[in-house]
Amino acid sequence: MLKLRPFKKTDEASSYEINRTLRITIQILLSAFLVLGIYLAYQLITGRSADKIEMVLPTTSLFISIIFFTISILILKMLHKKTKAFVKATVIIIGLSLTVIFSLPLVITLATIQNVESNYMKAFGVKSADIIPAEKKQYFTDTPFVLPDYFFGAASGDHQVKQDILYFEGTTGIDKGIRLHFDAYMPPKHAEELPGNHTVLIRIHGGAWTAGDKGHLNRAQINKHFASLGYVVFDVQHGLSNEERLFEFLEVPANKVAGFSVDDMVRHIGIFTDYLAEHYEEYGANLDSVFISGRSSGGQIANAVGLGSKNRQHNVLNRNLTIKGIISVYPANGLSKKAGIEGTREIIDPSLLVKEDSPPALIYQGTHDGFVDQSVSKKFNQTYSEKSKSALILLPLAGHASNTYFSGYYNQVFMYYMERFMYQHQ
Repeated sequence: MLKLRPFKKTDEASSYEINRTLRITIQILLSAFLVLGIYLAYQLITGRSADKIEMVLPTTSLFISIIFFTISILILKMLHKKTKAFVKATVIIIGLSLTVIFSLPLVITLATIQNVESNYMKAFGVKSADIIPAEKKQYFTDTPFVLPDYFFGAASGDHQVKQDILYFEGTTGIDKGIRLHFDAYMPPKHAEELPGNHTVLIRIHGGAWTAGDKGHLNRAQINKHFASLGYVVFDVQHGLSNEERLFEFLEVPANKVAGFSVDDMVRHIGIFTDYLAEHYEEYGANLDSVFISGRSSGGQIANAVGLGSKNRQHNVLNRNLTIKGIISVYPANGLSKKAGIEGTREIIDPSLLVKEDSPPALIYQGTHDGFVDQSVSKKFNQTYSEKSKSALILLPLAGHASNTYFSGYYNQVFMYYMERFMYQHQ
């Protein structure tokens, strides 16, 4: 009897349908990503969205540019040969457009460096390239931007760390029950040749006066970087207001929350300087050379402390410390009342404290900041420049927290000038 072999056409057709369905599904998903890319590109260009997109997108957009370029290539590879030329052209145009748009923050930032350099030279009378002596250049970044560091990161140099050191425990009044700590980042042992000379850098975290903390929320890699250069860095907590939080996703240590005003927060930093004046030898800190820095609400507090040191009525700084400079990062000057947090007029807006003998200032700001508008830093810089010395680093398309990624193009430029600012004025 004749035996017939099984007919496989049905199995082959089924396999073809599965592959076809899978390919179409992937194409739809990739196309959806392109649509998402159009939305993100709009957010990048317009900016000021005052959300997490603003905080993350601009500084990571070069990675995103590569992603959308790759997605467009994959879609083109998966399209059927008979796909209309119009569809292919649309994918190419969208893909290339997104690639270019998401590359803009890097490209325009590099083009802006010349303007930043001009501002720095005008304020402080010297080219940034001439500040570091030849024998010390090995310790500093050579250029404002290094592309491999953006992709692969930059390792922290040698340093020492002591964490969670209690400097104040409230027992009376509004301070009752709060506990405030700091972290100390110090140079490695036998670091006499390092350029920092044990100059002090006090750093104050942001968080809209209601949230935030020292440590990773205050970009700890910056602390490590300057400690490895020979500076003694103190990452300091201060009390927080119990008003409604602007940044719900930020940590809020319960040990530092009460109904604090901005004046109270400034007072807490003053208490820390009293502690430091008593214990500076434990950290090898040079109190004759102190810089104070903060970001956002921390920038406003740093401004108030630094500028208040030259004002008898608003001086909370221990008299044994000498402020050599202020590094203010998108400072929220004059904005605390919008968050329902009260304070003295001059503390809320420290630009009112600027005088002829105010310490020099370096100000960092993004043009597309939706939380602290660039006009705040521009006004602060103008007021400062009329009476003392300040330079504004204004970077394009940068939103709030744009220096979060340590090796990002925004922060690389900032670190380059911050290094030189501190070395020049220490």
